[in-house]
Amino acid sequence: MIFVSPVPIESIGLVWDRCKPFLTKATDKSGGRETILTLYSKLKLGFSVLWIIMVDNQIVGSATTEVTDWGSLNVSFLGGSRMDEWLDELIKQLKEYALFNNLKSIEQTGRKGWLKTLESYGFRDQHYSTMKLVLK
Repeated sequence: MIFVSPVPIESIGLVWDRCKPFLTKATDKSGGRETILTLYSKLKLGFSVLWIIMVDNQIVGSATTEVTDWGSLNVSFLGGSRMDEWLDELIKQLKEYALFNNLKSIEQTGRKGWLKTLESYGFRDQHYSTMKLVLK
């Protein structure tokens, strides 16, 4: 059985230790934009939403989302194991959540490799890149 759901703010502490490893792998690859500590703060303050992904009553993944100023649901961080088992359900639940909240689209922020995985769900490259000049 697959279960995907947003976690209420008051319940984050109950699942955080089991979701944290999946999200740490993602924040560690964010180029310094986010740390696991700042992500946790955003979740507890309600700026981001924590999603739990379970297969057969075992937490196998986690995601975070944020609503943008331009009416999109941004999947800011996503990680887990056994993704082939639950990705369809996650996309379905994200769509329902976005439509319920009158949002116009879903965006995924992440490494370029995600595009190949998400194209079959209708995600398309937005033809813009992040450029960075490291000063020190």
